[in-house]
Amino acid sequence: MLSLRYPRLSLHQCLGRPARGALCPANPDVRAYAAALVADLAHRLGVDIIDWKIAPTCPSRHRRPACAGCPIGNGLGYLLSLCFCEHCAAAPKKANIEIGDLEHHVERMIRSALTGDLSERRIGDEISDPYHPIARYAAVRCEIVSSLLDELNDATIGSPRCCNRS
Repeated sequence: MLSLRYPRLSLHQCLGRPARGALCPANPDVRAYAAALVADLAHRLGVDIIDWKIAPTCPSRHRRPACAGCPIGNGLGYLLSLCFCEHCAAAPKKANIEIGDLEHHVERMIRSALTGDLSERRIGDEISDPYHPIARYAAVRCEIVSSLLDELNDATIGSPRCCNRS
């Protein structure tokens, strides 16, 4: 796995460690690698379809640990999938999100959920509030992933079997 061999390419959780098995879609090196891989598959090998599994960026449920007897549901899994690396931290500034405060808030939520003091429902309430910084950060992350998908699509243009010639 690239994320194990090159931790700097990994998604960096607020708990201060890289996520095993999850690459950061905002990292320029990850984006360049993915675009080169897609271009190679499309142009050299003539692959028709590439099925990307980008979301969720959190490692799969069967590889997530249950901590203190607390199962990791969708809300907590989502919080664990949030990246706070230097590349992801730059984007929210444009959306007027204080990334340091958000990172500390997410960390508190994760720790509370892992000890059983914060329910999955309460996490869902905060995540779904459109005015909450977590929801606003989700919009920023969607833009990052969408732009990556656009770059990957562009990498196929001009290949012999490309269906999106422009």
